[in-house]
Amino acid sequence: MAAKSIDNELEQEVALQLDFLDLFDLEEIQKIQDAFALAAGVASVITSPDGRPITRPSNFSSLCKEVIQKTEKGLADCLHFHSELGRDNSDGPAIKSCPGGGLWEGCAGIRVGEKHVANWIVGQVRSDILDTEEIIGYAAEIGADEQEFRSSFEEITVMPFNRFEQVCNFLFLMADLLSKIAFQNARQARYIRQLEEADSQLIRYRDHLEEMNRDIQHLDELKTELFANTSHELKTPLYNIIGLAESLMDGVTGPLPRTAVENLDMVVKSGRRMINLLNDSQDFSRLRHEDLRLEIKPVDIRTVAEVVFELFTPFLGTKKLKFVNRIPADVPAVAADEQRVGQIFQNMVGNIVKYSEDGTVTVSADVKGDFLLVSVFDTGSGAAEEIREHIFESFSQVDGTIESEYGGVHVGLGVSKLLVELQGGKIGVESVAGKGTGFWFTLPLASDEKVPGKYDGDDWQVDLDTGAKDIMEALSVKTESVERKAEAGVRLLVVDDEPVCRRVYSVQLSESGYLITQAVNGKEALEKIEEADKAGELFDIVLLDVVMPNMSGYEVCRILRRKYSADKLPVLMLTAKDRVEDRVAGLEAGANDYLAKPFSKHELLARIHTHVSLKNLIDERRRLESQLHRVQKMEAIGTMAGGFAHDFNNILGIILGNIELAIEDTPESSPTRFNLEEVRVASMRAKDVVKRIQSFTRQGEGEMKPVRVIPIVRESLKMLRASIPATIEINMDVTAENDMIVADPAQIHLVLVNLVNNGVFEMRETGGVLNVGVENVVIDHNEIGEYDNISPGRYVIITVRDTGKGIDPEIMDRIFDPYFTTRKIGQGSGMGLSVVRGIVGNHNGCVMAESEPGQGATFLVFFPVVEKKPDSESESGKELFAGNESILFVDDEPALARLGEIILSRLGYSVVSAAGPLKALEIFEAEPDRFDLLVTDYAMPDMSGVVLAKRIKEIRPSIPVILCTGFKEQVADEKIRTEVVSRVMIKPVDRLNLSRTVREALDSGK
Repeated sequence: MAAKSIDNELEQEVALQLDFLDLFDLEEIQKIQDAFALAAGVASVITSPDGRPITRPSNFSSLCKEVIQKTEKGLADCLHFHSELGRDNSDGPAIKSCPGGGLWEGCAGIRVGEKHVANWIVGQVRSDILDTEEIIGYAAEIGADEQEFRSSFEEITVMPFNRFEQVCNFLFLMADLLSKIAFQNARQARYIRQLEEADSQLIRYRDHLEEMNRDIQHLDELKTELFANTSHELKTPLYNIIGLAESLMDGVTGPLPRTAVENLDMVVKSGRRMINLLNDSQDFSRLRHEDLRLEIKPVDIRTVAEVVFELFTPFLGTKKLKFVNRIPADVPAVAADEQRVGQIFQNMVGNIVKYSEDGTVTVSADVKGDFLLVSVFDTGSGAAEEIREHIFESFSQVDGTIESEYGGVHVGLGVSKLLVELQGGKIGVESVAGKGTGFWFTLPLASDEKVPGKYDGDDWQVDLDTGAKDIMEALSVKTESVERKAEAGVRLLVVDDEPVCRRVYSVQLSESGYLITQAVNGKEALEKIEEADKAGELFDIVLLDVVMPNMSGYEVCRILRRKYSADKLPVLMLTAKDRVEDRVAGLEAGANDYLAKPFSKHELLARIHTHVSLKNLIDERRRLESQLHRVQKMEAIGTMAGGFAHDFNNILGIILGNIELAIEDTPESSPTRFNLEEVRVASMRAKDVVKRIQSFTRQGEGEMKPVRVIPIVRESLKMLRASIPATIEINMDVTAENDMIVADPAQIHLVLVNLVNNGVFEMRETGGVLNVGVENVVIDHNEIGEYDNISPGRYVIITVRDTGKGIDPEIMDRIFDPYFTTRKIGQGSGMGLSVVRGIVGNHNGCVMAESEPGQGATFLVFFPVVEKKPDSESESGKELFAGNESILFVDDEPALARLGEIILSRLGYSVVSAAGPLKALEIFEAEPDRFDLLVTDYAMPDMSGVVLAKRIKEIRPSIPVILCTGFKEQVADEKIRTEVVSRVMIKPVDRLNLSRTVREALDSGK
C-alpha cells in the first residue's frame, strides 16, 4: 500500500516536472530507434506530443524529407498529423495513412503513469495498390515540384498492410517497455534527489561548523593583518630615508665631505637594521602561522658569522667590545637556510651588543655527531636565572629599565628559537652572573660540503641567489657593479601616494637619464597613461605602488591589462608588503615584476633596464612578423595572379587570335575592319594590363625596358578611380613631349599607387582635388644641389598634388623613412613613401616633397628620359613569316588549339591540333616522323607542357619545341630551356610573334 502511495506521488511529480529528455539518454534511444528502423525497413522518429522531433529521423524517405517537408504547408501538415496520431489512447498502435503522400504510418505513445511524454512514429511505406496519380494532386496543393514528387514517390518502400501492422504491434511492445523503463528512471531520479538533499543538509551542517571555526580564528587573523599593514607603513618611510641617503652618498647634490658620507652610511645601515627588526616581527607571525618557506642548502657557518660581526661593528660606538671568530676554516657545512642562519646570528649578537659595554664576543663551533654545535658568548655581566627562563619568549623584555637602542630586539630571540627548531636543531642559553652569557644552537650537517661563498680577506665572493643578498647590502660591501645607463628617450611613469617616495624615485632615476612622469594615485595614473597613448607616446614602463587610497595598485594594474598587454606596457610593482601571497596577487593582477621595499637603487635600475629591453625586443619581433606577413601576402597575391593570368590569357588569346583572323578576312575598305582593329588594340592593352599585374606581384625585379610614362599613368589612374571616394576629384595634366624612360612598368605603377593613395588618405574626410601631371624638365649643373643623387640632363616629372591638410614641417625630413607614419595602427605600415624612394632611386631618379600646412602636399618624381622607342612600336608593321613544315599544336583549351591550327595553316604550314597532352602524345606516337615542330601550352591537366616535351623527345630527340606560358618563371630553369624547350612564348600570343617564333624554331632546328 505504501509502495502504491509512493508511485502515485511519483506520477504526480512526473506530470508536473519531468519530460522525455529527463528520463532517457538521448544517444542510447537514438541507437535503439536506428536499429528498429533498419531491421523493420521503415522510417522512424520519436517526437514530443505536439509532433516536434526529439530524435534524429531514421531511414526517412526523400519524399517526406526532401519534398513534402521542404514546403511550409507540407511541414505543417506532417507536424499536425504526427500530433493527431499520438493522441490515440487505445491499447494498441495507431495506424493511419498520411493526408499528403497517402503513406502508412504507425504510432505508439510513451508514458510515465498518466504523463504522456513522447510518440514513437514509424512508417513511410505504401501498399502495392496505391496509385501515384491518386495522390499527385497533393504536390500542387503544397507547392512542391510535381516531377520531383512523382520521382520520390516511386522510390517509397512497398509493404503489405498486414506486414506493416506486425511492425506496429512490435513497436507498441517496445514503446510500452520504454514507458516502464521511464517510470523506473523517474523513481531512481527521485531517490537520488532525496540523497542529494540529505547530503546538502550534511554539507550545511559542516559549513556551519567551519564558519564557527573561522569566527574563532578571525581575531587572530585581524591581528596578523594589522601587524602586516603596520609593518608596511613603517617600511615605507624607512625606504625613503635609505633611498635619499644613498642618493646623497652617490653625489646627486655634489661631492660631500668624508665625515658626511660616513654619517650617511650609518643612516643607511641603521635603516636597514630597523628593516631587519621589522622582518623579525613579520617572520615571527609567519612562523606561528606556518607560512615561512625555507631554502635548505649547504651553508658555511664561519662565513655567515664573519658577515654578522662586520654588520655590528659600526654600531659599537664608544663600547669597548671585541668580536672574535673561532670557527675553524674547515668546519663542515650545515644543511640550513643561509638567510635565516644569518638572522639567528644577528639576533644573538644584537642582544649581547645591546646589554654589554665592554668585553669580548666570541663565536665557535664543534661537530657533535650529525649536528654542528654553534656557540655565541660574551664576557659581560651575565643574566639572572629568572631572565634566562623567559629569554626566548617573544615580546618579553629582558630589562624594562634599559632603553632599547635597536627597538624590538626582544622579538628576535623568540624568532631565532622558532627558526632553529624549524631547521631541525635546538637552542639554549647559559649564563653565570659576573662571567658572561652564552647562546648556543645546533643545526644538522650537510651531506654535500660544497658551500656557496667564502670570506677571504678583503674580497667577498657570494652567489646572490643564496639568500645572503640582504646581509651584503646592509654591510655596503665593496662589490663590482655595473650600472646600466638608460636608453635615450625611455619614459617612466612613477605612481605613489607618498611624496617622499616619488622624490626618491625621481632622484634615483633621473640621474640615469630616464624621463620621469609622476602620478599621486591610481586615477591620475590611468588618466596620464590615456593621454600619453593618444599622443602616440605611451610610457615604456610603469612603477606602481600597491597600497594607495581609493584605488590599489592591484586594481590599477587590472584596469591597464584590459587594454594593454604585459609586453606593450610593462608594470613593476613596488611595495613594502613582501609576503608570498602579496607577490602572487600582484602577478595575478598583471604585473610583470614585483620589487619589495627596501631595495637597492642598482637593483631597481637593473629591473627597469631588463623590462624595457624585453619590451623593445618584442616590439622588434612584432615589426619583423608584420614585415613577414606582408611578404607572405604578396606571395599569395602573386600565386593568385598566376592563376588569374593563365585563365585570362587563354580567353584573351581566343579573342585576339579570332580578331586577327577576322581582320585578315575583311577588306580594307570595309567599315567593319576599322571596328575590328579597335578591338585588336583594346585586346593588346588588356594583354599589357595582365602583364603588368604579373610583374607587380612577381618576386624579384621586373624587366627593365624602354616604356612610355603617360600610358602607364593613365592606366594606373583608371584602375585606382574605382577605389577612390567620389568626393575626391582627379585631374590629369600632360605636357611632356618625351615620356620615354627605361623602367619596369609594374614598379612605375606601384609608385603611382602609393603616391595617389597617400593623397587620397589626407582628403578622405573633407574631399578635395588630386592633380596628376606629366611634364619634361632639363636640369643643368647649377641646379644639381637642389635634387637628390641625380645627374644633369633631361627628365620626365610625374607630379601628384593633393588639397589636404599638408605635412607638418617638423616631420618633413622623416616622411621617406621606413616605418615612419603619423597614422593610427591599422591605417598604414609606414612603408609606402619609403618604397617609392627605393624604386625611384633604382631607376636613377629622385623623389621630392613640397608642402605648406593647410595647403596640401606635392610629390615630384624625376625619371631620366631616353630616345629609344618601345619594343612594341619598333616591331609594328612587320610581315608575317610563312612556311610549309608540319606542326603539332597542343593546348588544353580547345578553342586555342583550333585557333593555332587555323593561323598556322593560313601561313602555309601543315598543322594538327590536339586539345590536351594525352591526345597529343597519342597522335605523335602513331606518326613520330610526320612532325617538324611541337608547339605546346605549359599548364595542362594530366601532364605539363615540359613533361609532354620530354616524352616526345624520348621518341624524337631532334624535334624543336615551343612552350607557351603565362609566366616566364614557370620555365626559369636554364637546363629545361636549353635541353627540352627551344623557344618560350608569353600568352596571349598574337599572329606576328607566333609566326616569327615558329620560323625561328624551325630554321634553327632546335
